[in-house]
Amino acid sequence: MPDLRISRFRLADLQGVLKIESASFRGDAYSAEVFLELHENCPDFFLVAKIHGSVVGYVASFLEESDAEIVSIAVDPKHRRQGIGRALMMHMLAKLTAFGIRRVTLTVRPTNSAAMRLYSTLGFRRVRQISQYYADGSDAIEMQKVLFGATRAADASISSGSAV
Repeated sequence: MPDLRISRFRLADLQGVLKIESASFRGDAYSAEVFLELHENCPDFFLVAKIHGSVVGYVASFLEESDAEIVSIAVDPKHRRQGIGRALMMHMLAKLTAFGIRRVTLTVRPTNSAAMRLYSTLGFRRVRQISQYYADGSDAIEMQKVLFGATRAADASISSGSAV
C-alpha cells in the first residue's frame, strides 16, 4: 500500500466517499445527507483512506453510550484486496477502544463472503440474521465484537483527526 494515509473525513472528501459508496452499494447507497450527518455527529469516528491524496476507502461509525455501529465501510473497487479495508477497520477499532466503547456491531449481506471473512478475522461474530433488511428484500447478518481493554478517554482529543 504505497503512501496509504488514514485520517478524519473532511468535507472536501465527500465526493470521493460518495463515488465509492455508489460503486460499492448501488441501490443501497447512502446519500450525501447521511454522510454529512455522520460527519456532524461523530466526526472523530469517520475515517478516510487516501493514496496520493485521493480517497480510496472510508469507514464511518455511530456511537451510542458504550456501543458503536459501523454504519458503512467501503473501498474503491480498483483498490480492493490490498488490505485497505482491514487497515480502516483496525484504525477504527483502536479509536473505539480508546474512547471506551465496549461493543461494536455491523450488518453485512450474507452474499458478501469477503467482508464476512474480514470481519471474522478481526474478531466479529455472527449474532443474528435480520429478515428483509435491505431495500431489495434481502436479509442481513448482524455481527458483533466485544472490545476488551476499553477505557473511556477523559480527553476526546485522542481522536483529533491527525493522520493515524
